[in-house]
Amino acid sequence: MKVIYSHKNFRLHQIFKAILVVFAILFLQCFGDINVLPALADTAKTPEAKYYNAQPTEKDKQLIDNAKKNLKGIGENVRDKLNLDEPLPQSTKEFLNSTKEKADQITK
Repeated sequence: MKVIYSHKNFRLHQIFKAILVVFAILFLQCFGDINVLPALADTAKTPEAKYYNAQPTEKDKQLIDNAKKNLKGIGENVRDKLNLDEPLPQSTKEFLNSTKEKADQITK
């Protein structure tokens, strides 16, 4: 009975790990600075494959430029809404300094 339970448990762990890998790749693709999927798909080894490799058109380049502008606008909007350009309030600075001092006392 324990063998069957451990086998099912092991199988669930494998499925869970596979799902995590898929979500990690999708997360990096959407929010990361690197493009994971094109790197995985770039396997053109022969001259024929390189010849038939699709090149971006002018319309594709315009779509990419528009997306970059929209994302930059969204980033600026978030920065404004969260007041990221304003200096820290004095109470926050005092709190951070007190926690740093407590941490220094503990480590000594």
